[in-house]
Amino acid sequence: MTSVIKVDTIQNSTGGTATADGLGITAITVADLWRLTGDLTTDTAPITTWEQASSEADHGQVGSSMSLSSGVFTFPETGMYAITVQADMQSETASTLTLQTKVSTDGGSNYSDRAYAIVRNTNTGGDARATAYSQMILDVTSTENVKVRFDFDTAITGSRIKGNTDITITSVMFIRLGAT
Repeated sequence: MTSVIKVDTIQNSTGGTATADGLGITAITVADLWRLTGDLTTDTAPITTWEQASSEADHGQVGSSMSLSSGVFTFPETGMYAITVQADMQSETASTLTLQTKVSTDGGSNYSDRAYAIVRNTNTGGDARATAYSQMILDVTSTENVKVRFDFDTAITGSRIKGNTDITITSVMFIRLGAT
């Protein structure tokens, strides 16, 4: 037998309207995917060539978008966010490439390294191409102060991080998991 409960509002113990977070119900209110639009072959800090993948008809998005200005991402609301990075990198002879996730808690004045997607090539005679991942959960306590940016670091000329404006190759996904 199936039961159905239908209500217009639920009051909390103080008489106010209960929220999903207040009831212990976690709803995803932000899910936003951004991708690198083209290859980068030099150190880039921060990366500014991101576009929303949701601009295409078959890509979905939940809730409000992240904001991007000069390579710095701003969150649309506070909360706990999962940040997942996928980086397709081609490393030339004996080098290390990193896509760094950097976080600021002072409005963008200072950044700290929080996660790396790394490709290491120990082959002294040729290229190596791999997809690297990083992830973190970030407590966004202020949409004005907590910012994120991504930096690319390459050690050798000819190495690259791959991007494309039509296909998601290197990307970052932001998902709000719940309240902070």
